[in-house]
Order: sequence, then C-alpha cells, then structure tokens
Amino acid sequence: MMHNAKPRRSTGAILTSIFSTLLAAGCATVIPDVDTTPPRVELRITGEGVGAETMSNPPRQSWTAPDGTQLLDLEPGTQYRFTLTVSDSGGVERATLAFISDIEVEEVEPDAVIVDEGSLTTRLTLRGDRNDPRTALVISGRLKTPRLAPSQATSFNFEVESSDFGGRSGRDPNQTFMNVNTLITGS
Repeated sequence: MMHNAKPRRSTGAILTSIFSTLLAAGCATVIPDVDTTPPRVELRITGEGVGAETMSNPPRQSWTAPDGTQLLDLEPGTQYRFTLTVSDSGGVERATLAFISDIEVEEVEPDAVIVDEGSLTTRLTLRGDRNDPRTALVISGRLKTPRLAPSQATSFNFEVESSDFGGRSGRDPNQTFMNVNTLITGS
C-alpha cells in the first residue's frame, strides 16, 4: 500500500519538522550541463543499544561490523530515530530508505515522503523537483522494531538508494547505494 505519511505530532515532532523542512529543502541550486559526481548519503540511527550510529557513503557502500557480521544490534519492541540525508551540488532527484516490513513506521517527515508498505519491504521515498532543484533531501522519523521471542532473531539490511538529475540532459543520473547490516535479537 502506498500513501503519503501523516505523522502524529508532538512538540518535539513539530520542532523536528521545522528543522527537517529546512534541511529537506536544501539550498536552491542549478543543475549543471554535465554531472559526473554521485550523491553523498548519510544514515543516522539513534536509540537504545546503539546510542547514535552514523553511516555514510563514501567511504563505505556496505556497513558491517569489523568481524564482517551485522553493524547494528537493535533491541526488539524498541523505538529508534533515523535521519537519511542525500546531498549533491547538482541537485538531488531521489532519496529512498528501505527495510523489512516487520518494522513499524511511527513517524516520518516531511509530509511529501511516500511510504510504500509492501508485504516484505517498506520503502520511504522523497523526490526532488527538476524545476526547483535542491542540494539536499532529508527523510527523518521514528521506527519501532518488532517484538521477538527470546530465541528469535531477525537479520536484515537498511537499504539506501539515491540519485541526482544527471545533468541537464537527465540521460545519465548518478546513483549511490548503501546497505547497513542489522540484527534484532529477542531478549
């Protein structure tokens, strides 16, 4: 099911909304004739068990722990805040964050984010406007992990996809992808 999110708003959410709106708008820019530089992405997750973890691309496309296993260990039945920032001096066309549908989207900003809740995957997408290009798009909000029995575990990736306008012709958009290996273990 696809829909535009209508998040519940508290005082903190309103302040976050104002901040996110300012960031999401980014600065106005001009799409260059030729654009060969891919967008920069940054995903920040905060909450119990992880404190604050920020992953960006570059320098890494796939985020895992030093031993090659999951980077994030999330708690079951717990709320986490997230911020996805995609930036490109030539304008950002699209920012997308995808994850397993077992995770509940409790809040998402700005209102223009499209929430596509599939049977296996949820996608949060924000699109830029070629007629009013911006240097950044930001998606932020709150997610809640599913409750799990003590012997259960769920492994998944936070998947980030982004693209710029690919210069004035739009024929060759640059894309950036990032995966963050994540585990939820029942306690």
